[in-house]
Amino acid sequence: MLLTATGIALVPCTLVFLAVLEGDWMTGFFESISHFMFRQPVWAICAATSPLAGALLVGYGYMQRAIQRRAADREAAISGSPSP
Repeated sequence: MLLTATGIALVPCTLVFLAVLEGDWMTGFFESISHFMFRQPVWAICAATSPLAGALLVGYGYMQRAIQRRAADREAAISGSPSP
């Protein structure tokens, strides 16, 4: 299974590698994106921090879930019934 999955994944990886290696056609597109992003630096800052913001939001969600579970466990211990 691992060899099959590796073989299947090799095809898109090779295509991406060749597209970047031979992709002079992408230069204009990416230059226009960089000019847009750095004309207004706030867009560049948002793009750079978006993975961090996403990770913080996911972490916040897990934290809230853990707080609620601990509160439910504490109430169950006080009342003497088992928690779900």
